[in-house]
Amino acid sequence: MSKLPFSLDSVSASHAWAAGAVVAGLATWYIASSTNSAKARRAGAVLAPGPKRALLVGNLFNFPKGRWYETFTQWAEEYGDIIYVDLGGLPMVILNSLDAINDLAEKKMNIHSNRPHTNMVFDIMGFSYWLPFMQPNKDFAEQRRLFQRAIGPRAVQEYDFVLSQGCSELLRQFDGFSGEPLGLITK
Repeated sequence: MSKLPFSLDSVSASHAWAAGAVVAGLATWYIASSTNSAKARRAGAVLAPGPKRALLVGNLFNFPKGRWYETFTQWAEEYGDIIYVDLGGLPMVILNSLDAINDLAEKKMNIHSNRPHTNMVFDIMGFSYWLPFMQPNKDFAEQRRLFQRAIGPRAVQEYDFVLSQGCSELLRQFDGFSGEPLGLITK
């Protein structure tokens, strides 16, 4: 066995710790700089505004536990319709207006709406033409418009008569009824 040009006894523990810290720092820097968010920052992309994030946990501690809609409404007044939060490494974008949702869903759908192609869903089960599984293209936009026309806010007004008739009938059935009402409701 050959002898080393230096004695291991001369290497102090502090030098070993320093070398380990440098290696760990370089590994952390490499991993952080190769993530998608780092690549996006280098390309000039900017995150949407949002509440101030802590170093490692992001917005985990200031994210609402209950009555989230009140917090989101308050954040919308402070930061705008599109808000970015980071929940300990889980990025989340909160959209607070129909205009912001439509802007992302219709005008920029080719950028934001790609869905992964899974053989089970598309090829075996044949769900490639179901709206939630469709890739953003002309057919998707047309189906989305038809879907909005069928169950959107304006379309629901057309069902008001049917809904009020059903509610009146249900209330008539409850009159003088005793027992478990689940059968009447689910009928």
